[in-house]
Amino acid sequence: LFQETKLGLAREQVDRDEAEVASRQMATDNATRELQHLRTTEADAQRQLSFRIDSEEADLSQRRELSVQLTQGLEESARRYAQRQQELREKLKEREHALADLQVQSDQADRQLEQRRHEHPEEVERINARVKAAMEEAAQLQDQARGMREQLKKLQ
Repeated sequence: LFQETKLGLAREQVDRDEAEVASRQMATDNATRELQHLRTTEADAQRQLSFRIDSEEADLSQRRELSVQLTQGLEESARRYAQRQQELREKLKEREHALADLQVQSDQADRQLEQRRHEHPEEVERINARVKAAMEEAAQLQDQARGMREQLKKLQ
């Protein structure tokens, strides 16, 4: 009876041990599956992250190239602008000198005209008559030109 009890206890212990081994084996299998799933998920995430990093680096490289091109373009534009500005300043100085010369000539002509008006009133009248005649002749010529244009249009 004692041996049967011991044998029964030993069998119960074996059953418990087998159940525990089975339970641990199941837990190990579950942990292995979860680890494999985690590795797969992690590998996918790593690939996606690597792809995104490559994409961002390519984008950054393109932006740097664009920045270099824009910087060069801006430098070239600034150089052309400075050159054009210098050219325009020189042209302005030339025209200012020309204007000053013309103003001097105009002042001299005005003084001469005023002097002549005092010295030669008859000559002024003749000049005014010539100007009036020239104006009348110009008006006649314009009328003739207008008439000729109309005739030319009719002929066409």
